Amino acid sequence: MNLASERFVDSANGKYVTFKFDEPNECPVCKKAIKPNFINGLINQSRKTAYIMFECRACYNAFMKCIKNISSFRSGNNVSIPGETSTSKSFIAPNPPQPVPFSNYITDVSPSFADIYNQANAAECYGLDQIAGMGYRKSLEFLIKDYLISKTDDEDKKEAFKSKFLGRLIADDVDNPNLKIVAERAT
Repeated sequence: MNLASERFVDSANGKYVTFKFDEPNECPVCKKAIKPNFINGLINQSRKTAYIMFECRACYNAFMKCIKNISSFRSGNNVSIPGETSTSKSFIAPNPPQPVPFSNYITDVSPSFADIYNQANAAECYGLDQIAGMGYRKSLEFLIKDYLISKTDDEDKKEAFKSKFLGRLIADDVDNPNLKIVAERAT
């Protein structure tokens, strides 16, 4: 990211303030490396939030960066906002998720895995990290269960695999030691 500095309007009082911010170097829509066109910015000092509008030079889509927990200081009549700090939180919108492609072998064995994994990926792209982790774990559970089900013809075993908890399933039924280690660590 490149450090940029622009004058923004403070929505609380209509005055201009100088604000420094990290300029995105990738378009969230087309995912190309860019130096975006700065369109405009707005500061709300009372809410300690900055909104910055950009345009992608590759796909011409507009996107916004929101920065929360900004700080400011006064020097005479001038207000200066030093910009993003280590306590600032920022996000860029829109940030449409890009589906992760999987090989035909994986989608044939476990179509649910691919769907659940891509939903977890979408949650992560939208900043929903608390639920993304649960989604990734659930996708792993479906992958392992579907894989074990595909390796047996015994209907009773298939039903047992479906009802077992993931940790117990890995410990009891995954025979490949490398797969067992990777599955335990991923869980």
